[in-house]
Amino acid sequence: MDWETPVDAWYVWLGASIVSLALAGVVLALPTGPPPDAEGATNAIEETTASSYEAASTLEHDADAIRIDGKTVALRNEHGVSRSSLAYGQVVVVNGDERLERLVYGESFATVFESELEDADANAAAAFMDRVADVDEETAGEWLTASDELTVRQVAVEPDEPPEVRVQGADHERSILDGRRSLPKELAATYEGDETQTVAYTVTGTAPIEPGVVAPHEYATVGYEAEWTTTHADSDTVRTDLDSHLVDGERIEGTRSPGTDTERPDEEFWIGVYPLTVTAEFGSETCETTLESATTVDSVCPTVTATDERAAELDWIERNDETGNYHATLAVV
Repeated sequence: MDWETPVDAWYVWLGASIVSLALAGVVLALPTGPPPDAEGATNAIEETTASSYEAASTLEHDADAIRIDGKTVALRNEHGVSRSSLAYGQVVVVNGDERLERLVYGESFATVFESELEDADANAAAAFMDRVADVDEETAGEWLTASDELTVRQVAVEPDEPPEVRVQGADHERSILDGRRSLPKELAATYEGDETQTVAYTVTGTAPIEPGVVAPHEYATVGYEAEWTTTHADSDTVRTDLDSHLVDGERIEGTRSPGTDTERPDEEFWIGVYPLTVTAEFGSETCETTLESATTVDSVCPTVTATDERAAELDWIERNDETGNYHATLAVV
């Protein structure tokens, strides 16, 4: 019997050992657990965003880092990366901004932005939007070190209320030309907004005049303009006389037809005929409307506010039709 080992046996043994070690290395390199649950993160965000009112949610996770870029949410740990997309809404990660983090963790907007709300010259809603926009530039699309929880909160912000001016023709009389048309002798204007506001009004249109004022033998119409300035208290209605006017930049008095007013037969004036255009200027606002008839009560303002203009530039905030507030979803990862 031949008990001798073949000379090449050790080569075989060595090759088998190398293969075994290589296979062991592959096994050791394979993940030993699943990657983080990105879909769970998007579900938590969407449940919060979908609420008509302020809502919050917290998700425990095993991610080491989180990246949110627009509608894409990615979570990463030693086992890999998982991604999921938001079906609707958008979230801004506010890590690093102490005031916005306080909002996410439950403090009220009135508390966090108390200084802006108490400052008559500040716009708290716009200040909030600016702050979120700044942190969004820093965090969007970046891998951020994650804690053990993803905290999401929808924040509701009241927009600044625009001032409103409502106008209506008042104390009407019949046209001196045909006796049928209604002419307002006064303009009733109501301002709602700041406690007091100085408003410069201009009313333009056309007006009937008597023979001899511009036309020697017949009635005529001329360009009409009445202007004045009134300081309003909030919600007060001010009536302004429309008897004195400008024609081609020169102030002229028209003459009422004889007998049209037995109590004031000789009073000189004329009155604009509908439609009349009313312009109101106050602060940096210029608003305009057209009064079509004696029954028209029209709002000259509101105009777009600073909050509306800022929100229109941002894709992560929108006006909620049910609450009337601006809503934004913020997160701390």
